[in-house]
Amino acid sequence: EARFGPLTTPAPDAEGAVPLEEILVTGVPAPTALRLLEHVLAHDVRARVHVLVPPAFADDAAAALAAFPADRLRVLTGDAAAMDLGLATGEYRALAATVTTIHHLAALFPIGLDPRARRRHRVEGTRSVIELAADAPRLRRLIHWSSVRVSGDREGVVREDELDRGQGFHSLDDRALFDAER
Repeated sequence: EARFGPLTTPAPDAEGAVPLEEILVTGVPAPTALRLLEHVLAHDVRARVHVLVPPAFADDAAAALAAFPADRLRVLTGDAAAMDLGLATGEYRALAATVTTIHHLAALFPIGLDPRARRRHRVEGTRSVIELAADAPRLRRLIHWSSVRVSGDREGVVREDELDRGQGFHSLDDRALFDAER
C-alpha cells in the first residue's frame, strides 16, 4: 500500500466524489481471503465485494461469511480455473462490467484437491482471472497474492524481477505456484 496506494478507495474524481469500488476476491473461505475481506469492509465503506467461492466450499464459505455485512457482499459460486470463472454468461459479463479491483487469492487455496487438480486450479485459475481483467473496462488494479514458495530452493533476498533463475522446487505445489505467478 505504501508503494501503490491503498488497497481500496479510489481517488476522488474532479468534483471530489469517490466512485464506488467493486472488488472481486477469490479464494474464500481461506483464512487469508477472509482477513482481506475484513480489512476491505472495515476500511472502505463504499466498497461492494464479490467473492468467488468454489461449489465444494459453499457451506464453509456461508458459515464464514455470516459475520460480514450482507448488503455489501455478493457470493458468486464458481471455479476460478473454469472458463468465465465457472459463472453463467450474464453473471460473468455483469462482473466484468463493474469490477474495479481484483484480489486473486485462489492460487493459494487448493485444499482437498489432488496434485493435478491443485496445479490446474492454480495455473488455469490465474489465467482465468487475467482474462477477466482483460474484459473489465473499469479495472484499476489486479493483485495476485503470492507465496514465498515461488522462489523455490533459492535462499536470501529474491527480488520479483529475479524470480525465474532456474531454481528447483521443494514440491509440485511450489512449482505450480511459481507457474501461476509467472
